[in-house]
Amino acid sequence: MTDRATPEDGLEEQLATAPEEHCSFQTSLCSLHDAVNDAHQETLHASSGRSSARKKNARRKQRYPASGVLRVLWEDSTGRERISKAELIDVSVSGLQLQLEEKIPVHTYLTCNAPDLGISGRGSVRYCNFLKGKYRAGVEFTGGTGWREPGQQLVKRSVAG
Repeated sequence: MTDRATPEDGLEEQLATAPEEHCSFQTSLCSLHDAVNDAHQETLHASSGRSSARKKNARRKQRYPASGVLRVLWEDSTGRERISKAELIDVSVSGLQLQLEEKIPVHTYLTCNAPDLGISGRGSVRYCNFLKGKYRAGVEFTGGTGWREPGQQLVKRSVAG
């Protein structure tokens, strides 16, 4: 019977003749494994809601800190008209963040008219979360809030006659 070389024979011979190459390969493989494991742990950590990094701001328009009190008109789930007092937290040309004593359901339309704050219009509640004993609501005004960014002025046009 003739001896046949098996694939394992060649591998043992290669490992015996070039141990430093094997160590280099093994080190690279271990480094790759550690990097994948670290990335996996970071992904798990981020998806669990414990990430310290804030989500990227996806807003279309910049919001500016603001203060003031306004009344908002809205309908509850029974169709009853409600008026709530709200504290303005921040404002943009297309939305507001309000602090309220009561929860307003998401997708509820509300109307506000506060000319002294430069805000009037109708918007939809995008979120309403309990925070420190009160509710924080984000409201999107598709037709705009009526508020203007700092430095922008209303352009008056005259009709030539």
